[in-house]
Amino acid sequence: MYKKNGNKDVKIQILNEEIELVINKMGLNKFTVLDFYDYIKDNEKDLLERLDSAFMNTESKKGYSPLNYISNRLVHYSRQNDSFLSPHVSYEKGKDKCFMKVSEKDKERFKSDYIAVFKLKD
Repeated sequence: MYKKNGNKDVKIQILNEEIELVINKMGLNKFTVLDFYDYIKDNEKDLLERLDSAFMNTESKKGYSPLNYISNRLVHYSRQNDSFLSPHVSYEKGKDKCFMKVSEKDKERFKSDYIAVFKLKD
């Protein structure tokens, strides 16, 4: 499946149905992209291979990892009306509960001081 993104087509690597399946299987009320990725890594080998082949060691996608992609897809998915997730809003330091400070260990993996937190709708 392809989706228009500006002037180029971007292949969608994770469909909404797959996002929902992983969310249901994880069984968490809130999670980060690292939780989502770790679940895929441990339980959804086909999906992991698809993501890794699409984003790893590709010159045209240099600096864009599966974690970046998953985070962007989860944000986009959260803003859809039929999403399982509360809408994710842009970050305003000190005002937004959609982000949290990461541990030093997670900072090595995610390369940022803050990480998005996704929450199930009430």
